[in-house]
Amino acid sequence: MSDPRQESKAALEFREWFAANGGFIHPSVHFKQVDSGLSVCASDAVPADEIVMTCPFALAITPALCTAALSSAFGTPAVHAQWSEKQLICAYVCLHWALRDAPPALAHRAYLGILPGRDKLRTPLHFTEAESRAFKGTNLYGTAVEARRAEWQREWQDCQRDIAAHDAAAGEGFTWERYLTAATYLSSRAFPSTILSAAPSLQRTPASHPVLLPGIDSLNHARAAPVSWVVSNTVTNGADIAYIPDIANMDIANLPNAATAAALAVNLVLHRATPAGAELCNNYGPKPNAELILGYGFALPANPSDTIVLQIGVGGGGGGGGGGAAGGAQTQTQAQEKQKQEQKKLEVGRNARGAEAVWDEVLALVASSAAETTYEDELEAAGVLGDMLLALQDRLPDVENVESAKADGGIGGIRPEVQEMLEYYVEGQRDILRALLAFAQGKEKAAIEAARAQGIDLVFEDDAEVVGDVGEQDVDGDEDDSDEADEAGEQYQDA
Repeated sequence: MSDPRQESKAALEFREWFAANGGFIHPSVHFKQVDSGLSVCASDAVPADEIVMTCPFALAITPALCTAALSSAFGTPAVHAQWSEKQLICAYVCLHWALRDAPPALAHRAYLGILPGRDKLRTPLHFTEAESRAFKGTNLYGTAVEARRAEWQREWQDCQRDIAAHDAAAGEGFTWERYLTAATYLSSRAFPSTILSAAPSLQRTPASHPVLLPGIDSLNHARAAPVSWVVSNTVTNGADIAYIPDIANMDIANLPNAATAAALAVNLVLHRATPAGAELCNNYGPKPNAELILGYGFALPANPSDTIVLQIGVGGGGGGGGGGAAGGAQTQTQAQEKQKQEQKKLEVGRNARGAEAVWDEVLALVASSAAETTYEDELEAAGVLGDMLLALQDRLPDVENVESAKADGGIGGIRPEVQEMLEYYVEGQRDILRALLAFAQGKEKAAIEAARAQGIDLVFEDDAEVVGDVGEQDVDGDEDDSDEADEAGEQYQDA
């Protein structure tokens, strides 16, 4: 059985609030304080196929709940009329901290009390300057992170402006740091609203939106852990409901039969036994380390779901050397915009999974004819692809061993847990690039064989390509009939 004396004050307050509102926590489960916050562990062995946590739909933080709560708190829906679902949830969370005397409509203070503080969050928007620089040369440095920061800051500014116009004190307390914390909770803990349905699913749809499930979202991720989601009606002793409409956007009064929001619940079932003392884990689905770092703040060693994103397209035509001076700034901007539109992002996984799509794009860019490609086209494409991959390899950062980082308490201002993410992430990127290089070399070999099948013998000497008909005497090397691969105007880079 769980020993409450081992739990923090925040965990005990959450237990009391959760149980009072219809939540269920397995009696052999407790919250353990760890460096990153609280983890869910087994006090005693938890058998397989048991419900470990139940969250009533009524406790879920949904846009509908937040809309009602904000309207009650401000006395009018006008304040938040133009906000997105994400802004509604983030504002609802932030107002628990921003308002000195939180009204009853802000009902999740006990839940927020068990979430990690801002100083424990490790997504890239919470990195130190040194930690951000450590990712230079990867897709998690620069554009992707800064685009997210800019997007979230725009969201915060819109909310802060609307709140301050209605309540100056609340607007003053609605800080960027608090919004960033709430948005990070949403990126790292939210489920799609499709989980609040008759057939719970983690698959996002165009119509779904994020929701927070107190308690259930406390379980960390274990890849491939067997879990199930079961929706039940607690009024009917846990019998499964045959049909439940999308409650996330429904008026409670419109629910069928005797069901109410308090009666419906989502249950997390773990199908693998958990021994005493071990952590209980959820399964967030297969995700590459880039997504785990950006959205959740952790990475997995040797993650088989790892990918690299390659951005392939035609460049601005010879770089910055031509075009004349007149109207140069406008022309360059237009060229850059056109280049963005023409570039395509392709994702490649371990063992060169998805490499054929990259090959098709590179080959299409260098091919002399759209109708059919020649062995010369394939040789050039293999060379261009190989050069691009080598350049990407060279750009990746050298990574210190994570065990050394932990022993030293960090390296160069980088916290050990961030160093661990960096090591796991870069290992995956290097492994994928190695597989892609082998793929490109295989394409080059196939092109050479295709040339030989046509009676053309290719000899490569000092990076020069000598072409001659099979059976003819090769020249002594004074002449070179090969065409150099013209890469001007073609740009290949990762996003």
